[in-house]
Amino acid sequence: MTKKFDASKIVKPDMEIPRVNVPFNDEQVKSLNAYQKSTYHPYTCGGKNCRGILVATTNGWVCNNCGYLQDWAHTFSADWSWKKYEGRFLLT
Repeated sequence: MTKKFDASKIVKPDMEIPRVNVPFNDEQVKSLNAYQKSTYHPYTCGGKNCRGILVATTNGWVCNNCGYLQDWAHTFSADWSWKKYEGRFLLT
């Protein structure tokens, strides 16, 4: 049975989620791009009128639709720790 995920038990409103900044190393790029294809919500473009799916490179995230660049990612998505819970929760 799939458990209902309650993010409030993990992330509190005043809690800052750890981040990694560019440059991303090769292993981080692999983890980030695998994360994008996982069951989790992907990183998406922050450009005006664009919500394309971002692609990780060593220089940061890139939107192939509009060229938007993002220079950070949450640590859990860059170090493969996201794999531990993939598919175990139903986000509602």
